[in-house]
Amino acid sequence: MNDVYERSIQGDEVSHYASIGSVRGDCGHKHRSPRTAMSCTARDQRACRQLPGRCYSDRSTYLVLTDGTQIDIGWNAEG
Repeated sequence: MNDVYERSIQGDEVSHYASIGSVRGDCGHKHRSPRTAMSCTARDQRACRQLPGRCYSDRSTYLVLTDGTQIDIGWNAEG
């Protein structure tokens, strides 16, 4: 892990967690925990699967630092 991520885990620079995709955009929430952001990511992915066609969600869960840096924490319910 890099130094910024290590410090962020300790809470020094953490702003919030979010569910973000390059196509779907962000969820619009500022989650206080990775668990709630992961739940939001999973909810969006389930909702996309309900749509007709081959729709899927590109959202993943991110740690957002106070300076706006987004760190993908490597969680996407669809693999």
